[in-house]
Amino acid sequence: MLAAPPSTQRAGNMRSIYATPRPTAAGGHGSAPADSTGKRSRARTPASVHSGRQYSFPLLPPSEIMACMQELRIPFSEQQLHQPTPEHVRLMLEQLIELLTPTRREDLANPVPEALEALGFPELHEE
Repeated sequence: MLAAPPSTQRAGNMRSIYATPRPTAAGGHGSAPADSTGKRSRARTPASVHSGRQYSFPLLPPSEIMACMQELRIPFSEQQLHQPTPEHVRLMLEQLIELLTPTRREDLANPVPEALEALGFPELHEE
């Protein structure tokens, strides 16, 4: 059974970025929308609906994102936030992974062979 993410809380100086549960547009009960025949369709129910609650990604203002990146000492400009390039996003994600996990940037460049074998088309994931 999946646990619902905690609501926004303060932990020391940092604030948790988990979103709080919000009622769904379909009456707040997580029910699926009706199709053209009036029947409820499970196929249209978002995967994020669980136990009558829908969770969304946290929406942070640009100033808060910039403050977090500065606190983590990751070079990041407001222009890069509004107009990200694939190269910059990759560099930023590498820095976040290196900072927040025991993984080194060099380890990211060398995928685990077993993981590549598990992919249906490993050549699509080579760079």
